[in-house]
Amino acid sequence: MQRTRPTLWLLALVAGISVAMGCQSPRTSNYYVLVSIPPSSAPSGDASAGPLVVVDPVVLPGYLERPQLVSRGKPGELNLSHHERWSEDLSQNVSRVLADDLAERIPSDRVGVLQPGSPQRGGTRLRVEISRFERSSDGGVELVARWSLRRQGESDPHLTRRSTYRVATEGSGTAETVRAMSQALAQLADEIRGAL
Repeated sequence: MQRTRPTLWLLALVAGISVAMGCQSPRTSNYYVLVSIPPSSAPSGDASAGPLVVVDPVVLPGYLERPQLVSRGKPGELNLSHHERWSEDLSQNVSRVLADDLAERIPSDRVGVLQPGSPQRGGTRLRVEISRFERSSDGGVELVARWSLRRQGESDPHLTRRSTYRVATEGSGTAETVRAMSQALAQLADEIRGAL
């Protein structure tokens, strides 16, 4: 069977594209994690005798519950970075870092995140619901959170607040954005520590 010239030309084109695509190395993703930031001055006290604080898993808005980093564009517009990703579930990361930040500021070895299915312990319960936590179109990071404290044996919180933090980034890169997000969480921990 004899092939026509258009068919041979199409096969040559497909082969050329395949070779060109094979020569390009696919871009790999970069992975990030939020980290605890120590307080500017270390508090005094015996951490082993510090207060018991139980942090409920932090609640995030649905648009942040994804592996990609999210940033704000125009009003109402979100941008997803396909190659810049969180190395773990963001809610778990935020919960752990906030608990670590608090533990260093109180100080207390008895600050931790309530794990699903674990029995509820005594102490003070901290609930945090974040409504915004990403890089804004102006380059800074904004954290907006509503949080409450509830003492052992009480059914209702004895304190509820809404807090907003803006942290400027030192550059335009993703690493600088993640660093600013960690700083915003540290500022939230500073405020909560003052209320405990």
